[in-house]
Amino acid sequence: RNYFFIFQRCCIRNIRRQLDKHITFHRYIAYMICVHTAIHLGAHIFNVERYVEAYNSRDEARRDLLLRLSSLRDNPTAGTTYLNFIDSPNTDAVKEALKTLSGVSGVVITLVLIVMVSSATELIRRSYFEIFWFTHHLFIIFFIGLIVHGFQGIVRRQTNVAEHDPVACMNSSSTWGTPGGCPNPQFAGLEPNAWKWVAGPLAIYFIERLVRFWRSKQVVVVSKVVQHPSKVFELQLKKKGFKMGPGQYIFLQCPSLSSLEWHPFTLTSAPEDDFFSVHIRRAGDWTEALAKACYVDDGEFQSSRKMPRSGNFIQKIYNMESLEYMGAQCSLFMDFVGILPKI
Repeated sequence: RNYFFIFQRCCIRNIRRQLDKHITFHRYIAYMICVHTAIHLGAHIFNVERYVEAYNSRDEARRDLLLRLSSLRDNPTAGTTYLNFIDSPNTDAVKEALKTLSGVSGVVITLVLIVMVSSATELIRRSYFEIFWFTHHLFIIFFIGLIVHGFQGIVRRQTNVAEHDPVACMNSSSTWGTPGGCPNPQFAGLEPNAWKWVAGPLAIYFIERLVRFWRSKQVVVVSKVVQHPSKVFELQLKKKGFKMGPGQYIFLQCPSLSSLEWHPFTLTSAPEDDFFSVHIRRAGDWTEALAKACYVDDGEFQSSRKMPRSGNFIQKIYNMESLEYMGAQCSLFMDFVGILPKI
């Protein structure tokens, strides 16, 4: 959110306009992650099965070559390094895969991805938002697993192609490492690269979280609560140094009711007022509980000491000033909507 302020200052209008589609972009990226995860998983299942079959290949022409390559182990004395991480024939491919860091981390991040995607459906989001919110934060486990996924280096490449030509030496595997024969092939694991793609976005995310935490310590006060007809009440709030503009709305959150529910309300005050306000109709459990927390039914104005207090942080989105409140009882986040006082 805070980076939107930077983007709207440094980017041209057509690019800034695309910020309004960031959720759609996020979904498309998630879909592509799911597709490529399925491809990646399928390829490795096939690969592990081929590793097991290499000890007793049905291809008679290459059986000796595959057996020779699979029998290579890390042995400094003999000058050999392994290619096939499965070190014995007639074994279970799944069990062998789960003995590796890559196998365990792969299973973990795949399960996390399934949980995140399934809980992000519209039905879950609307009916069980807290489940969606908590499971979506499993992305931390997902990224940790992604970073360590390739550390063991079980996907390997030959490092001495110049000395051991694969084409010239493939038919003489029985003489490898002997005088007059080809030298033993040397293999090394591919270097892990996932962290290079993840480090930057994670650093940006944690900086964002630190900025939010710092700004959440600023104080916002509910200065007045007004009861109106038709089950409507008005909250008037103040924040030192803040000036609202037309075209804004807020997301209201009360942790005492739900730590994760955010409800949008149009700002109904004018920019010239020394406060900003919202009008809320009591139309459900959450709004009824909010009215009770703000003493709407007490019949007289309550001291500001009894009103919900909160911290806040300011941001700007799409050239509109925004405000977020994070506090002990009531939290607010303000975007843009609501131009009634200006009409």
